[in-house]
Amino acid sequence: MKTATYKITIDRKDIPIFEPIFERLRPRATITEIVDDVFPELTEEDLEAIAIADEQIRQGMVVDSENVHREAAEILNITRNESKVGS
Repeated sequence: MKTATYKITIDRKDIPIFEPIFERLRPRATITEIVDDVFPELTEEDLEAIAIADEQIRQGMVVDSENVHREAAEILNITRNESKVGS
């Protein structure tokens, strides 16, 4: 079988258009890069941190936001009270 190798770039919104073609032709495909232009200011480190956070969420390693807000309020209250004592 003779084959050809192409590198193509497809906008995510157009993927559903191409899926039937891919299913019919069954090409050997490798996704080499996904570019997300929604937040172009994100660095590679930011994207890695997000991926880690997503995995932690998937594993259930989360803290309820109400607990976070309560702890933050307690810390702020302690900090405010300490600054009043020193005045």
